[in-house]
Amino acid sequence: MLLIKTSIKPSRIKQAGLGLFTDEPIKKGQTISVFVSGLDIVVSDAALAMLPEVAQTLLKHYGCKQGAFFYLDSDNLRYSNHSFSPNIGDGVNGDVLALEDIPAGTELFCDYSKIDDRWPKYGHKFV
Repeated sequence: MLLIKTSIKPSRIKQAGLGLFTDEPIKKGQTISVFVSGLDIVVSDAALAMLPEVAQTLLKHYGCKQGAFFYLDSDNLRYSNHSFSPNIGDGVNGDVLALEDIPAGTELFCDYSKIDDRWPKYGHKFV
């Protein structure tokens, strides 16, 4: 669950479509998101296989795969795009932290290779 005000706008990465932007300044080290059980979703591979295809597609597209589980944020965090020079990243217990001071209006990027087992080091090949 995001702890900051955000908006979804066209990404500066043309092929990405939409992106996540902060509506307020963020300080380096500030926690910007925490996992909230019951609001954010964790689905095992076995449970995923039992869901309707449309739900599987949603989880595979917006969720992150770690081990035998998919994690899906219930809010705008799912719109953060990839960068090998991210400005947000993982902290303790799945919290998301600002990796630098971030001015309001800035697009937020994470490094998919650090949060999703399906992300190869070079290129996007989700299945």
